[in-house]
Amino acid sequence: MTDVFEDASPRAQALLERWIAADATWVAVHEGTVVGFVVAECTFFDNEFVEMLRVTPSARRLGAASLLLSVVSRERRSAKLFTSTNLSNTPMQSVLAKLNWQSAGIVYGLDEGDPELFYIAPSQ
Repeated sequence: MTDVFEDASPRAQALLERWIAADATWVAVHEGTVVGFVVAECTFFDNEFVEMLRVTPSARRLGAASLLLSVVSRERRSAKLFTSTNLSNTPMQSVLAKLNWQSAGIVYGLDEGDPELFYIAPSQ
């Protein structure tokens, strides 16, 4: 499997380094290779927000995304935990539904023609 970081742009690499230094990143490892990561920070109206979730394509459907979101939810640093995804990202919507995240709203205009759907994690 390819490393989930290998095709990251220089800007993305800098963001990842900042998130790792801020202790805001969790990783999923399969057979000794990082196959996914999730980033969560308290940046959303003083609530934690899943900024990024990524699983390398060759490792999808192995449960890494569900595991990462479950860990972030369990380890959350605020009472509420939010995330968002584009309307076109049906795989992410399926993962969130499976984990009982609830719709929290929709924002138009961030990505032209592809609204952003917001979700809140189940209460602890």
